[in-house]
Formats: sequence, C-alpha cells, structure tokens
Amino acid sequence: MAIDVKTISCQQCGSTDVNMTSETQGVCKVCGAKFAVQQRFDTQNVYNEVHVHNEPEQKECVGTCFKAVINPEFSQIDFIRNAWISLAKEDAPIEVFSENFDDVSIIDHQVVVDYVAVNIAYQVSIGYDRQEPYIAYETYYKKEPYIAYEKWYNTATKQYEKRQVTKYKDVKKQRQVTKYRTVTDWSALNGMRSTQSTAVAENVQGLYLDEELFTSSFRSMKKSSAAPVSDEEASKLKVLDATQKGITSKHSSIIASSVLSSLPGDHYRNLDWNIANVTKATTSLLKTPEFEAEISYNGKTYKKHAFPFGKMEIGGDKIENEVNLETIISDMKSKLNKKISDRREEIDKNISKATNGISLLTIALLSLSIIISIYVRSTALVVIAFAIAVAFFVFNTIAVNKAESAEIKKATDEIETEKLKVNIEIVNYSKNYKKKQREVLDSKLSSLGLKPTSADEL
Repeated sequence: MAIDVKTISCQQCGSTDVNMTSETQGVCKVCGAKFAVQQRFDTQNVYNEVHVHNEPEQKECVGTCFKAVINPEFSQIDFIRNAWISLAKEDAPIEVFSENFDDVSIIDHQVVVDYVAVNIAYQVSIGYDRQEPYIAYETYYKKEPYIAYEKWYNTATKQYEKRQVTKYKDVKKQRQVTKYRTVTDWSALNGMRSTQSTAVAENVQGLYLDEELFTSSFRSMKKSSAAPVSDEEASKLKVLDATQKGITSKHSSIIASSVLSSLPGDHYRNLDWNIANVTKATTSLLKTPEFEAEISYNGKTYKKHAFPFGKMEIGGDKIENEVNLETIISDMKSKLNKKISDRREEIDKNISKATNGISLLTIALLSLSIIISIYVRSTALVVIAFAIAVAFFVFNTIAVNKAESAEIKKATDEIETEKLKVNIEIVNYSKNYKKKQREVLDSKLSSLGLKPTSADEL
C-alpha cells in the first residue's frame, strides 16, 4: 500500500514533517514520536482508508518485565484423572473407558502476557437511519365496460340477429403510492474512551499455545505459583521480535473493537483513533509447563492437554459418540410424535366407520324423496320421505358428534398415557445411562488407584 506522506501529521505535536522509515512506520522529525500507519479496523459500512495511530514507546523486556516460572499446582496423575472426567462430561463412548492414556508428556512454553490500559482519542462519522417517504408509481388493472355485438337466435322471427351487450376487460393503469426508504444521516463525533487490553502469545517458535485454555488457568492461578527466575536465566529470556509484533497486533485489534463497541448510531465511516496516553502497562514472560497425553480409540488417536495450575481445565480432541444420550432421547421423542400423529389420523377413520351406515341411509332417503317428487308426484309421500331423511340426517349428526367426542377422548387418553410412559422412559434411561457412565468412570479411576468422582465433578 503506497503512503502519501503529505497526509500524515504527528498525533503528538501536529507536525507534518514526518520521516517514513518504511511503508507502515514513520517518525516525527520535530518531537521524535513514532508512528505506525495502519489500515483502519474495518466492519460494516466503512471504506478502507489509511490512518495514523500514535503508539506508546515499546520498552525492552530486559530487566523491566516480570520473568518467572510457573510451578505446577497439580501432578500428572491429577491431570490424567481430570482427563478421564472430561471424557465423561463430553459424553464419550463408554467403550473408551476400556482404553488407557499414554504416558504424560510435558511441553515447555514461554508465554508473554502483556497488559495495557490506555485512553483513546477518536473521531468518526456516525450514521443514523430513518425512514423517508417518497412517491412511486405502481401498475394495477381495473375492469372497464365496453360495448360489443353478439349473435342471438330470435325465436319469434326464427332468425339470427345482432344485439349490443356490455362486457368488461382489464385495463392497465398506474397510480401514485407512498413508499418508504432507509436514509442515513451522518454527523461527526469526537470522543475519548478508556479501555484496557490483555494480549497473550507464545514466545517459542513452532509451539502451539491454546490461549483460551492458558488464560482460564492463569486467571485462577495462585500468586505463589509464579516464582521469579534467577538473574542469569532472566538475561537469557528475551521476547522475540515476531512475538512482540503479534502482541502489538492483538492489542490493536482489541482496542479497535473496544472503540467500535462504544460507538452509537447504526453505521459509521471515516473512523480514526489514536492512543492519547498509556495509564498502565505490565509485561510478563512466563515459563510454563503444559501436560499432554494421547488415547487411541477405533484406530484414531486423540489428544488431551491442560496447564497444571489454576482451574486446570482440560482441552483437546473430543471423541464423538454416535449413540449419545441426546440422540437417544431425541429418537424417543420423534417416535412419540409419530405415534401421536398416527393416532390422530385414526380418529377420522374410526368416526367415518362408526357413522358410515347412517350417512349412506340418509343419502338414500334424500334420493328417494327426490325420485318420488319427480315420478310419483305425491306431495304426501314426498313430505313423508323428506321428513324421514331429515330425521336420519339429524340422528346422523348427533351420532357423528357423539362418536367424534368419544374417539377424541379415547385418543387423548391414549396420547397422554403414551406421553407419560415415554417421559418416564426418558428419565429412567437418562438416570441409568449416567449411572452406568459414572460406574464405568469410577471403575477406571479405581483401577488406576485414583479417587472416584464426586457429585459436583460431573
């Protein structure tokens, strides 16, 4: 990205006399402030622009940052026990508990924990959406009359004649309608925001750091677990340039997100922010162990790992259980719903069977009354046949309603009974499944000479 030096001004003194040491770095010739020219943090309705961010001077992590080694609060045996418990929590297949973890390996990390509290100055254009009415035209069709001529046969004259008739046709028209569109009003906003950022990064090239897992353990770690290293070892521990760049980039993203989250309105553009001043900054370079163990199941190898301090939460691969508790319960509920649906379909069939004979007789009597009225032409017989048909119709309606009520009540009772039965099965299955799972887990722990689980561990 090419940088136009004329557009860059020092955030500290305002001078435009800037020496660009690279495409992304600059130094003010007047006050000596260092600048990083960065592409603005970009989300929703914004444009890519170049902005200058005033960076606090980076201090060397030599004798100024806290260098320590974190001593384990848990043993390798504790890690293995928690790894087995984590498998149970993840609902791993019960057959897994017949396998064994390999020996625990220890990975030596160097983790940089960098904390900074800053005041941010920013300027931005804020967009507020509103609904604006406007006139539009829409097409519609209206039926309009027109005169047409048609032939008709005059029975009096025994001839075909023409006559006028009024007909209607769809006529395409347009009309004005009021519609609404979203309009964004923009206004400038300047402000200050105090925020803080904690960035964590691995300092050993080639090592992977589970940052979330480390942070969780680090936050709950005993303060006494971190012991300062000797002066000789401290002189050997240095933060790599690549690590420092990664830390700086993470701080930039965290701070930018904090600025964005504080903005009002519906949209923003032309956001420019810089660090006004740093209120607090601490850097720690920590030597920390990580426990890792592998377990094989169905021809695949799975890894579990944890930092042996703080909460010592277990991370790593999850062993999928194809026949897990949730799947079984879901299948039970699906079968129940299918039974309920089938039972409701039977209601109509049973009602139809119960009243089919009366319905056919009613139709036959109505048909008979019509035949009598056409051929016999006896008013008395017609009235009698129709009265009988109406009586059967009324009787049939009562019978249908009665049969429907009885069938619905019967079906409802059956459905509720089935629901209760399935729900009891689900509860019992869940209890038995979890009981069996815990028994298998405790049996595995016992075989390893470990303490069985307590109620709050699962």
